[in-house]
Amino acid sequence: MIYASKGNRYLSYSTPLIDYIRKNNLYINENLIYTKKYSNGTFSITNPTNKYKNCELINGYPHFILPIDIILDEIYFFINDGSMYSNNIFVRYGDSHPHKSVPKLSQMRNLILDNTLVSMIGQNARNFFALGDISIKSLNQFSKKYNLNVSGEQLFIDVVNDNLDEIIKYDLNQYNLHAIDRLKEFLNTMKLNESDFIIESKLYKNQELYHRFKDNPKYKDELKKNGELKYTLQEMMFIYSFLTNESDVLISIIGANQSDHIKKVNQLVNTEKPKLDFRFLSYEMCRNGDDNNYENWSLQIQDFIRMNKFIQDGNEMDYRDFLKALIIVNSNDVIVDFCNLNKYVNHIKEFNHLVDAISKHDSISIEINDINDLLCKMSLVGYNLNRAIEMGNQNMFYKYLLGIANEYEQNREKYKGLSGLYYNFMVEAMKRLNYPIDDSCKRRVLK
Repeated sequence: MIYASKGNRYLSYSTPLIDYIRKNNLYINENLIYTKKYSNGTFSITNPTNKYKNCELINGYPHFILPIDIILDEIYFFINDGSMYSNNIFVRYGDSHPHKSVPKLSQMRNLILDNTLVSMIGQNARNFFALGDISIKSLNQFSKKYNLNVSGEQLFIDVVNDNLDEIIKYDLNQYNLHAIDRLKEFLNTMKLNESDFIIESKLYKNQELYHRFKDNPKYKDELKKNGELKYTLQEMMFIYSFLTNESDVLISIIGANQSDHIKKVNQLVNTEKPKLDFRFLSYEMCRNGDDNNYENWSLQIQDFIRMNKFIQDGNEMDYRDFLKALIIVNSNDVIVDFCNLNKYVNHIKEFNHLVDAISKHDSISIEINDINDLLCKMSLVGYNLNRAIEMGNQNMFYKYLLGIANEYEQNREKYKGLSGLYYNFMVEAMKRLNYPIDDSCKRRVLK
């Protein structure tokens, strides 16, 4: 889930449909639905109000109909990769240290979440992988490797005070670059997008910011016995380094076991800069995933795939695609157990069925005559995508897509003229989930 510093998860976003109902119906970010419960098919919200205009009140709830051109504008806006956001949204992940740079199997969840969140946000997302080179364990290993005869604790003090010997500084930089090269190789092997790398020690070149925390009496309880910054203030070094514009947003991906740390950082920043919009995307941990030899665990997962006959497009599913699918079909609040993958079999099969149904289509028909249920449900894509981003849960968007697919598959004859539009929509949607389907199946949409 998302923990937001401002106390609410709202992101400022703009799409043709959302802009229209804000102006025409006075919509203000309520839960938006398309329903046939009390009508032949209308848009509504989930809380009663009499503040809407150009609508019909049914049992205290506003119900309104949208013009077909607005509905289509929304769908085309999505298909053509329109950007919902006008500000920068930074996504930061980092759970690797130079002495153990190759992630464990359990850390694949974090990496996939990073990639998926960035894909969902789209053009305005900027992601960074933070390498924690100021960890005492890493600095001890660094000292040992280069025969420095200096403790990791002393190196930490020298680094954060930007007082490191120039030769040692050069060696540390090489040590970090080697770790980054190994990380890049791993990400490439896992078919994950490479982000910009941030070496944590580089943040401390900003000594003004560092001393702003270290020398401030109100942060004295957040200092170690040696007078240096604790983990909370180290986190604030990241926040203040990224968020130089008040309109920007920082989302840091972090394990659910760090909830106390999250609350403390939120409290500290809100006492000084309450306008800063930084968030933590908290995910549940993975059990039985401590192996960081991917050649071992990849074979085990591939054996599991083979045993369960997971097929996509006539071929055995790849273990990397399986991991992506595993993260998509599970909420981030669910613990994933790599020793009990059988519990996810039906979900993976459902996922593969969806992928096959999209990739095997052969129709390019686009004939739109009138508003219908499928178009109306598809037109809520911007709302549902933004909602999933706000909640930090790609599974919400995936479930929305399953609803679209079910509507189409159960009424194929009815929606025959929309087949091309539907498939283009679904191809773009899977791309947003960072599970791209071959672009050759995406037809150009003409308005």
